[in-house]
Amino acid sequence: VVLFRSVEYDETRGIFKIQYPFLQDPSIALTDNWGQAVAMAASMEKRLVKEGFVDEFNAEFAKMRDKGAVVELSQLEMDQWGGAGRYLPMQLVHNPASNTTPFRVVTNSSCPDPVTRESLNSIMAKGPNCLADQWE
Repeated sequence: VVLFRSVEYDETRGIFKIQYPFLQDPSIALTDNWGQAVAMAASMEKRLVKEGFVDEFNAEFAKMRDKGAVVELSQLEMDQWGGAGRYLPMQLVHNPASNTTPFRVVTNSSCPDPVTRESLNSIMAKGPNCLADQWE
């Protein structure tokens, strides 16, 4: 079922498929950043240990996994993928003033490519701001 251009609902799997509006071909604009992602993950892990937030990160990541927001890809899935690939660094955001989400894990899609200096954000078309203006 096609809902509107670039959004499709797969009834058999119960999932939405969305085609993102790229301004540049991601297979050209973004190079393999595996090394960069591993280095950033190691740095983040050291920071989490130092700040005492390893358990909080793991709990928030588990929530993402349990909800299907992140999935582990099998080697076969990775081998069969024909498109571009990108590793997004993650970080733990700590907001002690929040009663509902004092901790949350976010990805950094603005992280610049180590070769081209482009990012996932920089090669995607910008949409309208759908958040209400808080000052109106």
